[in-house]
Amino acid sequence: MGTVMVVAADVSAALNGPSRPQVKNPTQNRTAHVEKQPAWRLNPVQGKTRNTVHVAVNEYVRAVQYDRDDTPDICEVYGSLHCKADTDGVPECVLGVTSASGIDSVVTHACVQSIEPNGHTNTVNHTHKLRFVPPTSQFELCAYKMCATSIRLPLRGFFQMKTIRKQTVRLLIQLKLDDEVPNNFDFCEVVLPLRRGKIVSVDAQPTSGAMSLSGGGHGLTWTLGQKWKTREVACPATVRFSDDEEPIDRADRFLTGDNAVLDVRFKVADFTLSRCKVDTTMFGSSLPSSSRVKLSTSRQFLSTNYTIWNSLGKSRRCLHPEKMAG
Repeated sequence: MGTVMVVAADVSAALNGPSRPQVKNPTQNRTAHVEKQPAWRLNPVQGKTRNTVHVAVNEYVRAVQYDRDDTPDICEVYGSLHCKADTDGVPECVLGVTSASGIDSVVTHACVQSIEPNGHTNTVNHTHKLRFVPPTSQFELCAYKMCATSIRLPLRGFFQMKTIRKQTVRLLIQLKLDDEVPNNFDFCEVVLPLRRGKIVSVDAQPTSGAMSLSGGGHGLTWTLGQKWKTREVACPATVRFSDDEEPIDRADRFLTGDNAVLDVRFKVADFTLSRCKVDTTMFGSSLPSSSRVKLSTSRQFLSTNYTIWNSLGKSRRCLHPEKMAG
């Protein structure tokens, strides 16, 4: 799974430097409880426990698309596994995690004793076993990031907007889903703020979903819902503004005229672009069979700052130092 780092459970633990639990000898009987109380499990569970462990995989994608030959698009994919354990005693748990070969680095919680490769590893997917003694409260078991070279844009976009008359613009938005992304969203929408006067009319012909006013009449929202009609959708529109431009919040003075950027917001349940998921068949704990621990899992893939710039206007971009020197 790439580079592995360990973070302290809290500030006091980091300053005082508590010793980490020792990894048990493989020849020892793993049905025995871990007797030592770890620093991150100082508060024992009160009352009757349900002997359950829930692991949620939350993965995020951040992207900037320009549609310009001289400016490469940017895309980052990162995620984390959050765990909530409600168990008796101080059990050692074993969790199998499968991911794509493009995972670059992994940072683990201090409760993780070891990460071991599993025989299920192949050229496409990697499977690892995590051994850990979970805290009593919800915590981040580990965090990861995908290699930039392994990422494909989950949703490719194209955006053009041009002023055709003083108070009228014509725009075109096109979106295409990558083959690996299911056409099944919890939600999907495109938000376009327009730093002009108030919108008085919109003539839009979306191939899927519906276009509506937003931002107090100073923007547009294209709502695509939970399922697109096809894996490629488009929305051409003509927008007319009021002749008397009303004062609006000019917090970002760069976004005026044809300088515009839209924000794509979506969430896909039971999916991750990195193929990161929990292998439930590999789960186990050191509790006796009479106190069997039940495992539940969930996955979700969400956009954050997923933007597309108008290719007919100016856009913000980052320059590498070597390019600035040239």
